[in-house]
Amino acid sequence: MSGCVASGPPAGALPARDERLAALERWLGQAVAGQPDPRHRQALRGYAVWHHLRRLRGRLDGRPASRQQIKNVRDHVAAAAAFLDWLTARGLTLAACTQAELDQWLAGTCGHPARSANFVRWAVARRHASGLTAPATRWPGPSGPLDQDRRWADARRLLHDDAYPAAGRVAGLLILLYAQKLNVITALTTRHVLHEDGRTLLRLGSRPIIPPAPLDTLVAGLAIGPRPPGSSLSDVSSPWLFPGRQPGSALTEDALAQRLHALGISPRQGRSTALFALAAGVPAPSWPRRSASTSRPRSSGRRSPAETGPPTPPTSAAAARRRNRPGQAISTRTRCLVPRGHVPDVLRPPDSG
Repeated sequence: MSGCVASGPPAGALPARDERLAALERWLGQAVAGQPDPRHRQALRGYAVWHHLRRLRGRLDGRPASRQQIKNVRDHVAAAAAFLDWLTARGLTLAACTQAELDQWLAGTCGHPARSANFVRWAVARRHASGLTAPATRWPGPSGPLDQDRRWADARRLLHDDAYPAAGRVAGLLILLYAQKLNVITALTTRHVLHEDGRTLLRLGSRPIIPPAPLDTLVAGLAIGPRPPGSSLSDVSSPWLFPGRQPGSALTEDALAQRLHALGISPRQGRSTALFALAAGVPAPSWPRRSASTSRPRSSGRRSPAETGPPTPPTSAAAARRRNRPGQAISTRTRCLVPRGHVPDVLRPPDSG
């Protein structure tokens, strides 16, 4: 066996480490270990690991976690831990908690009653508690006004004002026109930019979209460079459309958000407004209904397929694509109100005829 050298995995064979997810796992372990009551530790571990962390991994499907996704899990687990700490400080347990004691906690100054209520509902469903009712809070909608005129004005400004950096213009337009998240934008690489029949395409979902002019030119420019001064500490070419200051790293979400705010774009509010506009443009499905005059009396035997009423609405991605409006750049995850190869008048510069 002399002379045999153990060889490790080839370069690039191991998946990239998600530092955000790794830090979250460490924090969850510390939060669980901080519970002195073993029954509380068991409940918090199930809530943190088997409920939130497992669900997050399923949604990521191998993609890196965003800052907001990590924050959401931490906020929910921190709220659950705070409620358990409150019970422990009063000599109470989750299993013996009464509705009056829960109402006292929710009515107090806990700071996160909605997230605590979510933990209580989970605990009752998993039999860590019983006889407790915690109301669910419905999302009230976006925090700011849905100003479509402002959205179109910002999009027109980014499309036609060459004084702004190209990277900021592209990122802002991906939010205002395509309702993309910051973590999706920062994860874009040159491989997402395609060229077909003299057109520039951008792959945001399972199907590429055709950006309107001049966004297509801006995207192509980001893919081929050159990079703006100060965008990286070295001149080494980067595969990222939005490279960070560290060589070979992508721009962080926080850094991109700061750049967009400097351009007068609020990423969260702009995306919320775009999402509502895109949702309003989705046509409502219409399914044939049986009229009362054509209804047949129920027979004692089995009904044939022709007598079972209207078909079930399709829910697959393929069926959803068939319902999309023709002429729009749409993928299974991406919609845009800008038709293919056409710039609507609302996006044209003010001095154009």
